[in-house]
Amino acid sequence: MSKRFLNWLILTIRTVALIPGKVNFTRLSRYGGRTAKTFASNFKTPVDWMKVNIGMAQDCFGPSDDMAVAIDPSFISKSGSLTYGIGRFWSGVAQRVKRGLEIMAIGAISLSKHTCVMLGAVQSPDFRTLESEKQMSMLDWYVALVRSKAAELLSLTDILVADAFFSKYEFVNEVIGMGFRFVGRLRANSYLRYLAIPDSSAPCRRGRKKKYGEKVDSRLKPKVRCMNFGKSVKFAS
Repeated sequence: MSKRFLNWLILTIRTVALIPGKVNFTRLSRYGGRTAKTFASNFKTPVDWMKVNIGMAQDCFGPSDDMAVAIDPSFISKSGSLTYGIGRFWSGVAQRVKRGLEIMAIGAISLSKHTCVMLGAVQSPDFRTLESEKQMSMLDWYVALVRSKAAELLSLTDILVADAFFSKYEFVNEVIGMGFRFVGRLRANSYLRYLAIPDSSAPCRRGRKKKYGEKVDSRLKPKVRCMNFGKSVKFAS
């Protein structure tokens, strides 16, 4: 990042903080004292914002803090039909699927300081584009996004936090394979069973051995430390 670009960035941040309401290049020019063309051209300058923001997070939190990387898709209302990525996405506020845009927000959170530093936000393509052009589901795209940022995120911490949507076999296994430790909330309809513990005193019987035990009651203290989730992923209770 050159000194000229850094000075422009500081000016832009201060100007955005001063502008009431909508922000665009025309209003930036009016309040910032530069032409709209200057703001537009500088916005096109390629910068590794993820690296810049990770450095800011490290300076803000320090190496001794309890840090984790959090990801969360966020819905943005948008009308029209010409904007890239417009489709139908889940809105957590409305608790239903709505038409608009979606960004995947990535942030570094500190448990001890109770704060978050944003690392980046990547726009999600709509599911029809993914299915027709890339033959991917939305969950596959989320996995690919985390994989593309894995090296930079692991330099900060190896703990990845996400909500219940991501507590699925396909996602958890992939991020664990990248080197992360995944922390998430189980879905409300999750079906968990204890692994069967062989009884040495029981008589030997023919046929396949029992693999799973009784269903887990979340209101009670788990009897064993290993539970089965989905196919073969094991979580410590």
